[in-house]
Amino acid sequence: ACLGRGVAALGLVALIYTATVLQLSVRHPGEPATRGPYGLVRNPGYLSGIVINVGLMIVATSFAVLGPEHAVNPHQVVLVCAGGILSFWLAAWMEERYNIVKFGEAYERYAKAVPRLNPIEGWRRPHQPKAESEPDALT
Repeated sequence: ACLGRGVAALGLVALIYTATVLQLSVRHPGEPATRGPYGLVRNPGYLSGIVINVGLMIVATSFAVLGPEHAVNPHQVVLVCAGGILSFWLAAWMEERYNIVKFGEAYERYAKAVPRLNPIEGWRRPHQPKAESEPDALT
């Protein structure tokens, strides 16, 4: 249960960080956010939601080991969290379609340079995209 709580907490911290960076980032209209967590994955908010759901699934399976006397049905929690993970993945996919229309070529370049939801692949990439007009202050 402690591992699951830690994973969920990590997802929550990442979500708060992502929201803060997005709100404080200075970018020109018509350009996608590409700094901070957005330089690692294209959809860090959705990735954070997935991580939170994985943590909750780990917690739920920990309760299953403890026995049926617990008030939470772990199978239902796992099912709901799996639905949440699928929902976040689909939302990321749909938002990208919208961003291609909204930001055009700038987003297409960004999408080629930064993975959608895989932070390991994002860390491996040597070049993080940066809009030419975006300052270096928030990295």
